[in-house]
Amino acid sequence: MDDIDCDVREMTADDYDAVADLWRTTEGVGLHDETDARRGITAHLARNPGLSFVARQDGRLVGAVLCGHDGRRGYLHHLAVALSQRRRGIGSALVESCLAALGEQGIRRCNIFLYATNELGATFWKQTGWNERADLKVLQRDTPGGSEQSVPAVGDDAAPATPSALMATLVEEAANCLTSGVAKIRHCVGQMSDEQVWWRPEPSMNAVGNLILHLCGNLRQWTVAGIGDQPDVRDRPSEFSERWAIPKAELLGRLDEVVAAATEVLSTLSPEDLLRVRRIQGFDVSALGAIFSSFPHFTGHVQEIVCLTRMQLGPDYRYDWVPATPEQGAPRDQ
Repeated sequence: MDDIDCDVREMTADDYDAVADLWRTTEGVGLHDETDARRGITAHLARNPGLSFVARQDGRLVGAVLCGHDGRRGYLHHLAVALSQRRRGIGSALVESCLAALGEQGIRRCNIFLYATNELGATFWKQTGWNERADLKVLQRDTPGGSEQSVPAVGDDAAPATPSALMATLVEEAANCLTSGVAKIRHCVGQMSDEQVWWRPEPSMNAVGNLILHLCGNLRQWTVAGIGDQPDVRDRPSEFSERWAIPKAELLGRLDEVVAAATEVLSTLSPEDLLRVRRIQGFDVSALGAIFSSFPHFTGHVQEIVCLTRMQLGPDYRYDWVPATPEQGAPRDQ
């Protein structure tokens, strides 16, 4: 691919170890003892040559997707991109490679299976042109050969609590905290004009624009510089004194940049790194302590941005999410 900084090529059996490691640490990917073991994946690749792909950057595997077809429809499984490499077009490039390969074999439509709880995955697929079929349901039955034993997806209560699994889950949840917050900010800013982004309820209070600058500064100082041992160049007073209407597109670009850098730092941490004490903003704190300080701070200001957006838009505010079932909090039928 020419538009991404990595090499996308056909998956082979030699990729299995690296691909399996990526799948095990990717949210929303559920694995099975038999079909997702080395033998099962090798057999799948042999039955579906030229359809599954991996992405490598400087020799390191950063993305993978499994693909096959039944002669009528194509199917994608286990799309995964390393946390530090997301929002760079790698997932889309992998998917497009599969679709192009299916098209060359005369397959004109492709399906995916998605866990109902995988909201992050659903957002990606919908944003890349996939449509949900509300008129269909998936039914499943074991064959006479015996039922498959499922390996719990990341975050499942039954997953073994090994140090590596705990570390992977911690990093995953921390990264999800940031990506979820950014999605909420984008949802709000997308409903406002540049002028509204810099509106203040009172002269002494912050605008949404100031809060985005503040989140960039805090996250860069505590995570990128503090945990990642990079130079601390933060100018905190300027985050609040800014009055010039920086365009919202530029603000979001800055936010995306620092979140990507913070996610990259998280992806490189070891258990020892988590416990090492650093000096951050005048405080002696471990990396784990820095995460528990900076990430709730990030979430808190996200809610402040939501509040400022609703204050301006009133009844025209569009909710990002509304509960649809009683389990989620919707009213029960009377």
